[in-house]
Amino acid sequence: MAFQLVLSGITDARRPSSILGPDVVVKPGNPLAFVREGAHAGPMATFRVTTLVAAPPERVFATWTDPDRFPEWIGGVTRVTDRTGSIDQAGSRYTVWFGRMASPTEILAVERPWHIRTRFGNAILKGESDVRFAAEGGGTRIHEEFMTRGFVSAVFGWIFSIGSYRGSFRGELETFRRLVERETTEPGRLKPGEPKPRGD
Repeated sequence: MAFQLVLSGITDARRPSSILGPDVVVKPGNPLAFVREGAHAGPMATFRVTTLVAAPPERVFATWTDPDRFPEWIGGVTRVTDRTGSIDQAGSRYTVWFGRMASPTEILAVERPWHIRTRFGNAILKGESDVRFAAEGGGTRIHEEFMTRGFVSAVFGWIFSIGSYRGSFRGELETFRRLVERETTEPGRLKPGEPKPRGD
């Protein structure tokens, strides 16, 4: 598991952040950046996390994009409603619920089974998610990038970037990995037409 954090518009690029802690700095050479207009006005923050899943890209992508399965690996999700359009089509929308807190989500771009980009937003975390899937060593490498908008989202994003507890960016990705790998090794979970794993 590799993890990278990039912040802009929150601290001086040459010094650690006095707001978010000594381990958080802006990449040297990056200009401070703000979104000055629209609903996501404020500083931007980018969080990146990656992992390798022992399963083929199509299976990984299918599980990742199944809203009915979000509660199994995304911390705090209770249901998904208001679905419009296909998961394979840009412009489709749905609402993810964290208890009583709604997070309207729109698919901005999608290329099955290699890429999906969404825009999300709720009271504490809003921005975009860009996820790429690449075949690697018989499995699938997931590269996930969160780009938050606004100071509150940047702070909560930093909180979710710490550790691997359920609900953190890293924790959710590892929960997803274990879920897919477990199902990949269970013959009863195979999709129609998929060969069963060899026993030798």
